[in-house]
Amino acid sequence: MNQDISNHVFTPKPIGVRDVLLQLFRERVLCRNVFFLVLLSGSLVGLSMGTVYKSQASILLLPSREYVYSQEVGANVNTLNMTSEEFVLSEAEMFKDRRLIRRTLEDVGIARLYPPLGKQLDDIRLPLWKDWLIDVEQGLVGFDGQLERRKALEDAKLALIDAAVTRFQKNLKVWTVKDANVISLSFNHKDPVQAADALSSLVGLYQEQRRRIYSQMRSGMFMAQRNRYADRLADMEREIANFKLSNDISAFADQKSLLVRQKAELSASRIDAETKLREVVGRLEAVRKKIAQVPAEVLNYQENMVEDSASAARNSLVSLEARRTELLTKFRPDSQYVKDLNEQVKAMRELRDSSPPMLSHRRQVARNPVLEELEMENAKRSADAASLNNRLQSLKEQEGLVDAQLRNYDRLESTFNSLTINRAILEENFKTYSQKVEEALIQEEMDRQKMDNVRVIEEPEAPRQGVNMFKILTLLSMILGGVLAMATALLRHYLRQTFLSPQDAERGLGLPVLVAIPLKTPTAP
Repeated sequence: MNQDISNHVFTPKPIGVRDVLLQLFRERVLCRNVFFLVLLSGSLVGLSMGTVYKSQASILLLPSREYVYSQEVGANVNTLNMTSEEFVLSEAEMFKDRRLIRRTLEDVGIARLYPPLGKQLDDIRLPLWKDWLIDVEQGLVGFDGQLERRKALEDAKLALIDAAVTRFQKNLKVWTVKDANVISLSFNHKDPVQAADALSSLVGLYQEQRRRIYSQMRSGMFMAQRNRYADRLADMEREIANFKLSNDISAFADQKSLLVRQKAELSASRIDAETKLREVVGRLEAVRKKIAQVPAEVLNYQENMVEDSASAARNSLVSLEARRTELLTKFRPDSQYVKDLNEQVKAMRELRDSSPPMLSHRRQVARNPVLEELEMENAKRSADAASLNNRLQSLKEQEGLVDAQLRNYDRLESTFNSLTINRAILEENFKTYSQKVEEALIQEEMDRQKMDNVRVIEEPEAPRQGVNMFKILTLLSMILGGVLAMATALLRHYLRQTFLSPQDAERGLGLPVLVAIPLKTPTAP
């Protein structure tokens, strides 16, 4: 049993709602004092504020060129577009500009909006210690005391104006409407008319300020640039014209293309002439070889006076041979008919050989007609070859001239291309600045007519009903006072160095309480 007791781990009871309520009850006096102190403070503040009137206005922003950045020189290829949310937030930030608010206060009047500050501005003076300190420094150092006093008074005046600007910023609320190009404004003041006048003046001065920011008198600069590029373009045109005139060029690309085409045609003609010349030369050589082989004279007539028995034998031999060939188609070679015919052929051949023909001693010769034809053809081919050779030389000379012109054009092409590129750049810049001039003139005219992309869709008006700040601040003070009272009571309990109950002792020490003796207050006798 002792071992079970020694192994037992004590777990304190966790804090419950009852414990919290008990602590609040113990610190009820403190909670009451804190609660009523906060309530009284809030009520006094609300009573001093009284009824506050809220004037509202709404502004619509239309997309325009002010929210698109484009480079001023060259083509508009690099642009930066602001999103709808970005330019609405940018415009909303203008309303928080302290200089704009200061101008609004000057327009409406600080004395009208905030009479205490206006009275201080009217009755501004240096404190006695400050005035005495300036006198002492003037006596010791010897500087101009009046100048120092004016500077000190100016600093004090600027401090009061800054205080008015800060107060105006606190009363002004600026927010953007989600998924819309709308800015909403509200201004709180005790006087509804003053609230509407202040907000109306703020909106008007905002429009003037944004026109001053976005409007730039750039038409004069653009005109000067346009005229400068126009003069440079005219000079470039004259330079190109002089270049063409001095080099006999009317249309550079067309002329060069014509020369290239002419060279191609001349090359084709030259190759064709060389081919034809080779053919003619080859034929001419063949004709000359034939002329060398053909005799100059041929036998025109020869008379034979001898009885030509051999000629009859040859004729008979031919007939026998033909018959023999016919018999071989019908009989075999060892046939008797074929053998008899062979004997006749053999006898006829012996007769032919034994009787040779006798030559004639009478003959007539003439010029060979074939040789005459060959000589005529030789003369014709020679003339063709000479003509083709002359044409080939002419084509080569023409091709050389065209090549020289092309080389000259290649040499001039870089200069001509440089001139044309510079002219194209000048033309593009001239067009760009001409467009910029038109845009600047239109924008300046719109600025003169006070036309912009801001539309007031809800004019500031004097509100008919205000908000009673006494009730609101009293209710908020009650809620805040209750929270602070409970927080103060719990904080005091946790910072206390003593235990007020057995449960506090168990949770603080981690040990069980065995005996608790209640405090008995003595009774009066």
